[in-house]
Amino acid sequence: MPRSASPDPGHQEAGYKAALNNPRVGESAKQHARQVLEDQFGDTVFEQQMPEGGRSRAPPDETVEGSKGGQRNKNNVMRGLKAAMHNQTNTDQGRESARHKLEDLGQNPEE
Repeated sequence: MPRSASPDPGHQEAGYKAALNNPRVGESAKQHARQVLEDQFGDTVFEQQMPEGGRSRAPPDETVEGSKGGQRNKNNVMRGLKAAMHNQTNTDQGRESARHKLEDLGQNPEE
């Protein structure tokens, strides 16, 4: 199917790229996906080598103590605090509390 006839070329392209990295897809289907990506989308395809098990493993993130005692991902906590600082429905006291907690984590609240 030519690119212009596709209802959503972006989704079509994403599907072909996903097929290339899916270990359950056969080699002939991968070759077809490579060909379509090169011909219709102008993409040069470089396959990623996935570790055994099919999923890449990100390095573990730093954790911080949560308000209820559990461990929380530090980046997620900082994102939530930044969101609380900018949420107009939050009280001034709540925004100030979020600012102080960010400072306690060593993060500049103005970033």
